[in-house]
Amino acid sequence: MAYSELIKKLEKTREYVRRFYVFGFWHRDQYDIRSARSYDNERRRVESWMSDYVTSRREAAGKVVYLSVDGRTILHNPLYHMFKAKSFTSNDITLHFYLMDILAKGDAMAIGEILEQITHRYFVKFKTHHVLEESTLRKKLKEYEKLGLIRSIKCGNKLLYQRTDVDISLEQWAEAFAFYSEMNPLGVIGSFLLDKLKNVPDYFQFKHRFLLHTLDGEILSRILDSICEQAEIKLVMRVADGESKPFVVHPMKIYVSTQNGRQYLLAWDDVLDRPWFYRLDNILKAEKEKRFMMQKAELQNTEAKVRNAEEDMKAKEEELAKSYAKKYESVKDKIWGVSLGDYATMEHIEMKIFAEPHEYFIGQRLEREKRCGTVEKIDENTYLFRADVYDAKELLPWIRTFIGRIVSLECSNPAILEKFSRELQELNEIYGGEGYDI
Repeated sequence: MAYSELIKKLEKTREYVRRFYVFGFWHRDQYDIRSARSYDNERRRVESWMSDYVTSRREAAGKVVYLSVDGRTILHNPLYHMFKAKSFTSNDITLHFYLMDILAKGDAMAIGEILEQITHRYFVKFKTHHVLEESTLRKKLKEYEKLGLIRSIKCGNKLLYQRTDVDISLEQWAEAFAFYSEMNPLGVIGSFLLDKLKNVPDYFQFKHRFLLHTLDGEILSRILDSICEQAEIKLVMRVADGESKPFVVHPMKIYVSTQNGRQYLLAWDDVLDRPWFYRLDNILKAEKEKRFMMQKAELQNTEAKVRNAEEDMKAKEEELAKSYAKKYESVKDKIWGVSLGDYATMEHIEMKIFAEPHEYFIGQRLEREKRCGTVEKIDENTYLFRADVYDAKELLPWIRTFIGRIVSLECSNPAILEKFSRELQELNEIYGGEGYDI
């Protein structure tokens, strides 16, 4: 296969960038997906996108190539280049300009008129004979309608198509695009919009940037579409030993860590009859699925039967969506992080915190960081934090930040208190001290 920096599908390249360049611990002889030539082609492709950030080091096992990026100094995420290298055929690009030219004046035209225009205005100019199938044109129009490039208009028994040109000054949104492109999980959208501007703002810098999770943008987009359409989704997950496993779940919510930027999907698994968290960087593919499909062939194509079937299918989907919404409401206030424990039992935890009267910031911090817990000031110097969660172990990192102020700590799960006490003892053994220093 000849080298080209353009790609047809993102899945393979996304996995390649993550394994070889981001993590930087794979060698050439570990690339056994296809062949050595495939390795060279993939390497050239990635280096053509991100040559300024590619570096390498020598190890005993061989040369390791990886990306070296300082998120505090770069203005734009270099991983966005992946999404801008989609390949296309000569027919794709030719048909694109034909359609945009024919519909440029804003007229609404039927598919037959568009096909006739393409044949008599363009194909007639070529010496060789060109034939465009109506089915091919219809697929392209539907694709462009989904992308928002054109819109369809119902006129009697005809379906007309029209360009959706809008008069918006993108320059007025330049600062918003620049900020959005680097801070939002789907910032690649802002990056595409910035490409249309002559002057791009270059004064935004960020202390904490999680560039790696840009690779999951396509997966995240499909999950969000499924959430909006209240549809189930099929996830192909990476499991142990390089194998994959499919899961069909109902997506509920996306959770993003403010500490490491890692993204999770909270979804309901009907097989296990419980909610579950799925890490987005472990998802290889995500495909939307409809639970209720209309079998038009069995309805003998009568308009009344089709309409009734559509209404019945929509009612079932809405009822199902309501049931999942109730399930989410029942669990969301009992989740501290992304662990649900065994889901069968709840764990209660209480912590009393000491603060001097002038240390009002302690109370403010508790209120700001309490998440699903509650905070009560029980006297002038003491705050009481309470929470009922599925997995109290997830609170320990946060609780440790109050060491020195903790008056008491109680939990319905004795293992949590034992773990906390053991860690304090280990801390004491490491750092020493006398008496009640700790």
